[in-house]
Amino acid sequence: MDKVDLIALFFVCYDAQSQRDNRSWLPRGRAMGYEIQISESRKFLRVRAEGKVTVELARQWSAELKEMSRTYGIRSFLFDVRAAKNTSSVAENYFFAYKDATELGL
Repeated sequence: MDKVDLIALFFVCYDAQSQRDNRSWLPRGRAMGYEIQISESRKFLRVRAEGKVTVELARQWSAELKEMSRTYGIRSFLFDVRAAKNTSSVAENYFFAYKDATELGL
């Protein structure tokens, strides 16, 4: 095993353990088309989305952000959506911004 394989194995094992403990410092949601990370400075949570983004996906990462924000005491967010395409309708986006986000406490 070379050094890169060992590092990858460490992250996989650490991520599995930290997910059980609800203390993940590693990317979350990657299989869903987004990932959430805590910045190196621990001053903000970073969401990076790729591919097609729907309102449902935004609801999922918003709920996860809220949980992580509460858990780690981080109240600043950075959204990197340069590689994402919004596939929701104008009406869906409107209701997400003015109804869903309010209900989620964002």
